[in-house]
Amino acid sequence: MQGDLVQDDAERVTVLIAYGLMLLAVTNGVTALIAAVLAYVRVGDVRGSVWESHYRNIIAMFWVGAVLTLVLIATMLTGMTAVLGLAFGTAWMDGDAMLALAPLGLWVPLVILAWFGFGVWFLYRCLRGLLRAMDSRAY
Repeated sequence: MQGDLVQDDAERVTVLIAYGLMLLAVTNGVTALIAAVLAYVRVGDVRGSVWESHYRNIIAMFWVGAVLTLVLIATMLTGMTAVLGLAFGTAWMDGDAMLALAPLGLWVPLVILAWFGFGVWFLYRCLRGLLRAMDSRAY
């Protein structure tokens, strides 16, 4: 019984560290990768416990964040290229191609809105998981 409590407390500390790394990823992104690797390593050892749901949450946050980041950066760069091409003209793009890309410039504000929405979702999932882990409850 004593060993189970010690193991449970150790697992809670590991989950709290992983959530801390995810929150820190808001500033650098690299710590999200570290948190995801930690979650992948630990999730197999805690199957059926409350901690499994936390590790799965961290893994899901990492992959959603990684894919969404790539899509949003590609969209933003495409939109900015279209805006700059229209504003300054380019030798490699004719007028019809520039006009075809013009609507992509409108995506820049939408990408900013999507980043904001993702940030709210990300912080909600992190803080909810952190608070529930501190109480030793499943995500």
